[in-house]
Amino acid sequence: MGISLINPFGAMPYGNPAIGGANRPGTQPPGLLAADQTKINQLQAQYGNMCGCANCAAGGGINADTMLQKIKAESYAHILGHEQAHQSAAGGFGGGINIQYDANGVAIAGHVPISIPGMDSLNPENSLKAYNTIRGAALAPSDPSGQDMAVAAHAQSLIGQAQVLMGQKKQAQSLGIPFDEFRNMGFKPPVAGQ
Repeated sequence: MGISLINPFGAMPYGNPAIGGANRPGTQPPGLLAADQTKINQLQAQYGNMCGCANCAAGGGINADTMLQKIKAESYAHILGHEQAHQSAAGGFGGGINIQYDANGVAIAGHVPISIPGMDSLNPENSLKAYNTIRGAALAPSDPSGQDMAVAAHAQSLIGQAQVLMGQKKQAQSLGIPFDEFRNMGFKPPVAGQ
């Protein structure tokens, strides 16, 4: 995923020469360059090349504040896109998007609460539909997390339970017994030869 940031001063990484800013790293005050390079090194150690641009990867031609702004924008866009995929696939089962930030204001995690309804034992078809939706929502992003995979596995387990109930419901119907009575009686079909 890429982003484009527009520098109001053009492609000049250290400011606008028309108002006294430098246009090349060599003309920036040495003390500021050293402090900026230290901050750039810290940002690269903490976030790697999160923004994905060659300048940030090399640490050259860009100041630390610009680099941090690019990292903030890229991490926010990535996390928001991931969470929006969950939210849109979840339909009425999904809540609002929550994004967490670190001390630098960089988005580091996101969350969409998913409401998993209880099993409707008298109408397992509705439950099956809900659990399939939830499983799809958990796997909707192109890069599902470990937590996403755990939610999908839980939904898959519930899908299996709903399918068992659907089979029992079908069996009750074939025997002419109302499903709720069939379930309450713990009815087991007769075994051939007994």
